[in-house]
Amino acid sequence: MSREEIHRKIFEYASICLAICIPFSERMCTWLILLMATNWIAEGHFLRKIKAAYKNLFVILCSTFYLLEIAGLLYTRHFTTGFYHAQTEASFLVIPLLYFSYGKVKETQVNRILTAFSIAVFLASAYCMIIGIFNYENTKDLSYLFFHSLVSPIHQHPVYFSVYTFICIVYLFGRVSKSQPAVTVILYMLLLLYFSVLLFLLRSKIVVGTAFIYAVYQLVKNMIHHKPPFRWAIIYPLLLIGLILTVLFTSNPFSEQVYLLDKAELSVLNESKFDPNDRFDDISIRLTLGKFCFGILNDHHAWVFGVSPGDAQPDINQRVSESGMFTGFPGTEDRGFLNYNLHNQYLQTMLNSGVAGLLLLAGILFMIFKKALRLKSKILLSVIFVFTAFFLTESVLERQMGILPFFFFISILILQERVTVQKPPVKKEKYDKALENIC
Repeated sequence: MSREEIHRKIFEYASICLAICIPFSERMCTWLILLMATNWIAEGHFLRKIKAAYKNLFVILCSTFYLLEIAGLLYTRHFTTGFYHAQTEASFLVIPLLYFSYGKVKETQVNRILTAFSIAVFLASAYCMIIGIFNYENTKDLSYLFFHSLVSPIHQHPVYFSVYTFICIVYLFGRVSKSQPAVTVILYMLLLLYFSVLLFLLRSKIVVGTAFIYAVYQLVKNMIHHKPPFRWAIIYPLLLIGLILTVLFTSNPFSEQVYLLDKAELSVLNESKFDPNDRFDDISIRLTLGKFCFGILNDHHAWVFGVSPGDAQPDINQRVSESGMFTGFPGTEDRGFLNYNLHNQYLQTMLNSGVAGLLLLAGILFMIFKKALRLKSKILLSVIFVFTAFFLTESVLERQMGILPFFFFISILILQERVTVQKPPVKKEKYDKALENIC
């Protein structure tokens, strides 16, 4: 085995380990990225690899976006905060550069990565469920089986974990086919049902909504384009749609959260002052923070390039304090609404880097959608769709927990090498015979 092949193998195995660590440990993921970068440097051939990477528009856009964030250090009032933010977002530059410099990723390698990821998500969630059931048995408190409490044993965020779960659903459903043995298909179906139930326990409305759209699309597609349709390709979407509708129209913790959307206090948009005792629902807090965003951009005349990533959070905190919102109890770790980001990646990007940054982010997302359609990659299209929706409710690219899986999965799925099956050429005699029959 040549030196180059050894470095390539290290990179491949590190990618599998990275997929396994995503549901478990953010710190381990960071160390693995450092290992992969060290391996990349040790291999050499920098000029060749950099040229290969920057032939791709995706890498150029990601690097430009990161450089725009770095440029904020030139005019920030909080350099330390800005520098920390730049370190956190280094994956914008590093992950695309690492993967695209190596070129195509074999389909078998992508399947290994996604299989390892699915197993890791299953094991992590099963561990959390066991802990949750144990706590419920001791306290009779059902909340241990839902949302933050469910994934707290592994220090995960429930909405991020629900995105991981959705990726597993899309991957496993794509593996179900007529060519698979019956036992394998049944195993996939059981895992799909398990992950579907997990989505409701995690209580992410945006991801469940995305799953519903995905199920309807798959049902319609399989009924129209496959004659006769593979029965399991029809059964699972029907089950998922039925499960979602049943949960929505029955009394349970998930449906209660959905019904609260109708009671959202939209009047907060007209308020400039609050009381520390005021409570905010999911929508009203996001509307309030969004209003702060536009106010900050107006006050600083920063619509073009933003206030800088270093100043964004201090400026939000100042607005929270000035408006009279709850800021925690002195002498405790409770900071109330202080250090809340905007909970919307599009607004967060605009506050950080202005309209210039927002246009770059839109360009990155558009390019990925275009690539997914050109490659006819159902999983890439589903992954970018769920992240695009996720960006509406969370500032995903402000923390390593969101940056790393986004660029990791997008990179390997764009680079996935398609295996095309060559159809055997039809012999000339068959054409001659067909012509004779016509005549």
